[in-house]
Amino acid sequence: MLQNLHKFRALPVWDKLLLLEALCLLIAARALIIAVPMKWYAAALLGRHMHETSRVLCACKNRCMLERVRWAANALSCRMPWEKKCLALAIALKLMLRRRGFATTIYFGVRKNSARGLEAHSWLRCGDVFVAGGNGSYYTVVSMFAD
Repeated sequence: MLQNLHKFRALPVWDKLLLLEALCLLIAARALIIAVPMKWYAAALLGRHMHETSRVLCACKNRCMLERVRWAANALSCRMPWEKKCLALAIALKLMLRRRGFATTIYFGVRKNSARGLEAHSWLRCGDVFVAGGNGSYYTVVSMFAD
């Protein structure tokens, strides 16, 4: 814990602000998932149902910004105290990237797991980059929302 604090203090101000934004949005996304049925916020927050964004991400500058935002959200997501982090991470990243002008697609998928039955997962794509949750290749897409 102390080592993490030293690492945080050594970061540039820009990275500290990104981490703070990611922390606030991860907490807000988790609270939203717990407290509000998805049908009430899906269209307004997640985008158009059953649409996808382009798979092209232009310019190196865009890719660098995308990677920094992804780094911040992933760095904090793995330290959150709750289970099933994929949906909160995907929502938080979607909002962070939307704020910076990136169009994203959030996917919801399921697969059969012999030990646990049906297993759900969500992941986020921006251009040709899978930003959160992997590429979902082991899951059958049941729903998606695009900016």
